[in-house]
Amino acid sequence: IVQIQSLHYPSHCKCTQSTTSNMGDNALNDYCVNIPPEYFPQNIYDEDAVGMWCPSYSKFLGAMGATAAMGLSALGAAYGTAKAAEGMAICGMAKPELLMKSLIPIVMAGITAIYGLVVAVLISNSLSDPQKYGAFKGYLDLGGGLAVGWSGVAAGYATGFAGDDGCRSLARQPRYFVAMILILVFAGVPGLYGLIVALLLNVKGQLDNCHAAVYNPCCTSGYIQFTLEDDGSMTPDTSQCYGV
Repeated sequence: IVQIQSLHYPSHCKCTQSTTSNMGDNALNDYCVNIPPEYFPQNIYDEDAVGMWCPSYSKFLGAMGATAAMGLSALGAAYGTAKAAEGMAICGMAKPELLMKSLIPIVMAGITAIYGLVVAVLISNSLSDPQKYGAFKGYLDLGGGLAVGWSGVAAGYATGFAGDDGCRSLARQPRYFVAMILILVFAGVPGLYGLIVALLLNVKGQLDNCHAAVYNPCCTSGYIQFTLEDDGSMTPDTSQCYGV
């Protein structure tokens, strides 16, 4: 929770009471120059115990990303394997000497699950307690998990159908083997694309600190030091602030 102290303006101040958030640069500069030092805005601190950049639901998003990566890619691989196994069985009964060649679609369908496993392991390693895991990182990992998961579903579906029809055609015409391999390669490429996108998302969003930096609308550095005077008043050091 960020606690913001309200600003009180004296009757002789020419500044408007509108918030500084909707001011332009020129208006903010005039505001900070004309306001008396005793009414200068106070620093705003991130007072959340964990930090506002690392809410409690951040790791939930990452966990769902790992689940989606492994679950969806395994779903696509399982369907592709089962579908390609039908064609392998028919090819093996018709021409037993082509049985080993008909196993290739099954192997290529199972590779899709490996893509999801790699991404799920990378996301799981980021969820360990000592590491700072922010909400932005959680969204990135969730998106990466969905990317590799759904692309794995598409790749497994395509590989299964291509392998089934390819093995049936191979039983009738052995010279169809090279064409079947090329079709299987392009059918499995979407899974590789999803893996690349997930890896690019996984390396982004790292945080050095879960707490937001100190903010002051009238200081370019974001932080103003106040000096305690003998009379008990606080005088701001505006040496690095707007217009001073």
